[in-house]
Amino acid sequence: MIDDDAGFRRLMRRFLEAEGYRVCLASDGIEGLAWLNRESVSLILLDLKMPEMNGPEFLRRCREASPNLPVIVITGYPDSDLMIEAMSYGPITLVAKPIEREPLIHAVHTLLNGTRKAQDRMKASF
Repeated sequence: MIDDDAGFRRLMRRFLEAEGYRVCLASDGIEGLAWLNRESVSLILLDLKMPEMNGPEFLRRCREASPNLPVIVITGYPDSDLMIEAMSYGPITLVAKPIEREPLIHAVHTLLNGTRKAQDRMKASF
């Protein structure tokens, strides 16, 4: 999960860990890229509007290294220029803020072929 709001990151971690996923947290795109270089990641949850490195810039760099890595953009600005820019870097799934638990979990399960048991899942979120 990459988001500059610490409270929101904790909420997302709680939602996903309750489903059996292992979650890594990053406060901006720079920290997110560092995680990508160190860890095996199955899915990224990404905010668009962040300081230092925004979501689209992170996504551009992420796609260079991992072009097929699934990304869920979680944003309160689904009609923004940042969203248009993010979509130019390949397929993404959108979950709008304010977030509801069930649509988020459904999107994660769908992107990770939700048929696997929780204990068999790899690192699922970032």
